[in-house]
Amino acid sequence: MTRGPIAVAVVSFVPPPPSSLLLLFLSLSSTSAGSTAVGRPVEIRAAVILPAEPKFIITLSKVMPVLDIAVRDLYAKGILRETDVTFRFMQKDDNCEDIEAMRSGFELIINGRVDLFLGPTCDYGVDLVARMIKFWNAPLLTTGGFTNDFSLDKRDPKSKYFLLVRTGTLDFQDIADVVVSVLNRVFSDIRGKTYYLYTTLTGIGEYLENSLVD
Repeated sequence: MTRGPIAVAVVSFVPPPPSSLLLLFLSLSSTSAGSTAVGRPVEIRAAVILPAEPKFIITLSKVMPVLDIAVRDLYAKGILRETDVTFRFMQKDDNCEDIEAMRSGFELIINGRVDLFLGPTCDYGVDLVARMIKFWNAPLLTTGGFTNDFSLDKRDPKSKYFLLVRTGTLDFQDIADVVVSVLNRVFSDIRGKTYYLYTTLTGIGEYLENSLVD
């Protein structure tokens, strides 16, 4: 099958500083973390569930140094004191597979308290873990989660993905809407516009699926 031309829409998104994200989740997870004995700092236990293989965009080797910098930044700016709050990051390699992400989440919960999840990022892994976090009372922060359902209103505790927070601004439907809007302008005077829209969105959908899932 011959496909039409592929148009790529690039949307710039500048995420907030890592220290700000950690501070956000510190406030969200403070209830589950509880308090320790007088004189001892509260320990925030964070599960970091990401792929280890470098072929993926977001990996443990890339994220762990950023988390260390974020924690140092919080202490250096006086936002938190190490005598009051400490962080423990528990790494798990999910290889961008849904079953491995779910297994990692259960294993960490069974072996001890988890106050927040950083990852997974691959959509199938996000789906499985995000369904469980409301029962574990631990929020999940992900830079992935592009499937449309992840962007729906999650404020109701009965929501399927309650406590899931995406740092991105677009999902697949938003991307498709951008592409359709652009192509409506570009091909407004060309017959067969519907064919171009269909083939373009099909090509983009296959590219995104192969890049983000495989």
